Amino acid sequence: MNTPEKPFQYNRRDGRSAESATSRRHQLLNGIVTKDWIVKHPAGSTRMLEYPVPENHEQERYRDALKAKGVILGIYQQHEPEFVISEYVVIPKGARLLKYDSSSSAEGDYSFNDNKLFYELGELFTAIDYLDPYRRLVVEGPLENKVALTEFTRPSERALWFVPGIEHAIISLPDGHDPIDYYVSLINETFANQFELAADYFQAGYMRNHNTTDC
Repeated sequence: MNTPEKPFQYNRRDGRSAESATSRRHQLLNGIVTKDWIVKHPAGSTRMLEYPVPENHEQERYRDALKAKGVILGIYQQHEPEFVISEYVVIPKGARLLKYDSSSSAEGDYSFNDNKLFYELGELFTAIDYLDPYRRLVVEGPLENKVALTEFTRPSERALWFVPGIEHAIISLPDGHDPIDYYVSLINETFANQFELAADYFQAGYMRNHNTTDC
């Protein structure tokens, strides 16, 4: 799930809170996210991410559009009234990068096998296509560092999310290049045999949103 356990507003000046690093297996540090940590406070503990604010208005637009579609992990915190250089995002404690999930399955009451994973991955990347109808936008690789997997998902809930800061990793392909071919090539490099057996599911997930009118 994408909702933190308790409502929380981060204040780095709050002396009542203590901080500790997230376990290495769960860290979402990917070259964009600069800090992944647990904040302990009177109400319990909360997991936070920090990353640089968008570099320009275009990246801001990408971020806002993907947030509106509900495909970025976590809940963004309100900025303090000062010159802001970082975004702060509250995320579920169990979220982890896709690259650390060698079994390609989510833990919990419902199974999430390779077929489901790659189908949902295809759906997720489709959200990038609609950011600009005049360019072939894609997520810059490595892709497994830009996607997070959440645990204990239900059939109706999303299991895969873009890691906050994804707007920094959106690039435009040259003319004549197909986004789905680009993604298939990168995913195959990482997942090899797993993807070979489930590639059709990725393409089906990717094309599903292209064949609907509500995207």
